[in-house]
Amino acid sequence: RTLYYREVTMKNLKVLIVDDDSLFRNILFVASNKTSYVSKVVTCPDAIQAFNLLTKEHFDVVILDHHMPIMTGLQAMEFLYTINNNIQIILFSGSDDDTVFDTALASGAFGYFKKPDLGSAEKNINYIIDKLNGYFEIISSSKTIEEIEVKEEKVIDFNDLKSSELILITSSTGGPKALEKIFLKLPKTINKPIVIVQH
Repeated sequence: RTLYYREVTMKNLKVLIVDDDSLFRNILFVASNKTSYVSKVVTCPDAIQAFNLLTKEHFDVVILDHHMPIMTGLQAMEFLYTINNNIQIILFSGSDDDTVFDTALASGAFGYFKKPDLGSAEKNINYIIDKLNGYFEIISSSKTIEEIEVKEEKVIDFNDLKSSELILITSSTGGPKALEKIFLKLPKTINKPIVIVQH
């Protein structure tokens, strides 16, 4: 079984919104549909329903509340990635605790935003549209790593890297997950310096 990795450009995002607050869930639904990059938006109230939906249907983005019953957004992220490790997760929270967002980014989240409270649904929707348009523009035009099984005897031989003096790896959106795939394939016998640029 020979594997190689190709880049796949995504367009027309399918978005799953996970939030136990029905009012804010509806605000997110309206805001997502008003962005320029979405083809479908589905909502659900908790992580368990989100897992069930992801096993039945492909989604490009999950917009995930952190403070929910059953499990937090950070806890849910770990399980969501086991279903689809290429999915882009955007976490939001009403808390000012930067530790939550720092942990989410370190765990592979694409982005985050603070739950707005601007006095009216219209203002909140406009705020979220601005946030999501920025994220969705990058996600819809970015390239993700896809693992493919091919019939050729050899496409990439990681052992060839042994002849290199230095291994340089650069990554951008989705970098942590792509790097994980690469490092799992690197031979343990490589004794060369590895430089990683993640931006």
